[in-house]
Amino acid sequence: IEDMSKLPLVEGKSVYAEVVCPPLLNEYKRTMEQYGGRWPVMTRGVEGSSSSSSSPAATVATTANSPTLTQEDVSLNIIRKFAENCSKRIKYERAILEEQNALDEKKKLKLGTVLIPRPVPEDVKVNIDEDVFFLVDDDAAKDGSACIEG
Repeated sequence: IEDMSKLPLVEGKSVYAEVVCPPLLNEYKRTMEQYGGRWPVMTRGVEGSSSSSSSPAATVATTANSPTLTQEDVSLNIIRKFAENCSKRIKYERAILEEQNALDEKKKLKLGTVLIPRPVPEDVKVNIDEDVFFLVDDDAAKDGSACIEG
């Protein structure tokens, strides 16, 4: 199931990024708003800590002092990783469009519809807990889509 979190990172166009990412990012944003900007699930044994540098499955292994993650915690953190990878896809598609001078402020392109020449690099920097507030367009959220804007 952890491999599924990497689906938005594929090269070419991505149906997952186009169809799954928008509602997932909208729900993630709603959750973050509901919990005051903190991820409400244990990660690496600490509630709301960032887990972007390690795999969600690795968070099960905790120190003797920290509580053990439940299967639900692990599953929700995999969903969080999927949302993080959706954010990476948005940033990468935007960078490609800027490089091609194809990013038009008046024209909105749907996430996942940009043909990218290679998989999204793992080193695309995102902070999902902050980025979700400006990567998710409120108008697009209403119709269940996500757009790449200039």
